Amino acid sequence: MTRPLVVFDGACGFCRQWIERWREMTGDSVDYRPSSEAAADYPEIPQEEFDRAVQLIRPDRTRLSGAAAVLELTAPHSAAARVGLLLSNRLPVFAQMLESAYGLVAANRVVFSKLTKLLWGTSARRPTFAIANALFLRALALIFLIGLVITRT
Repeated sequence: MTRPLVVFDGACGFCRQWIERWREMTGDSVDYRPSSEAAADYPEIPQEEFDRAVQLIRPDRTRLSGAAAVLELTAPHSAAARVGLLLSNRLPVFAQMLESAYGLVAANRVVFSKLTKLLWGTSARRPTFAIANALFLRALALIFLIGLVITRT
């Protein structure tokens, strides 16, 4: 294995939704597999661990679980995750709070799935702002055109 592997609950809609967001963030730098496919390749990890939390397995086969896995996975792509990773590495009480919050979400996936849909819509993927970008550039071009016409008259 040359890239980290994220193993997740493939049967959970909430998990799949967030995996898609993380997959978009990490691109080809990380592999993703549902636990139903990956568990047999990692017999040293009890099935209960796969059921409890997302697992980040590094190329050297060391692993992180839960909030620690999510922070390490997303830190290269998110300033908030970098701060969270820094704080959790330096303050054990902060790391414990994050794991407790992760456990709360994991135990109440249906509620948090509804909350995700309320806040992000049907997809938790990162917005591209393509329409806003296109409109802004056209408006800016129009402003320059008007300025050019006004200064020439």
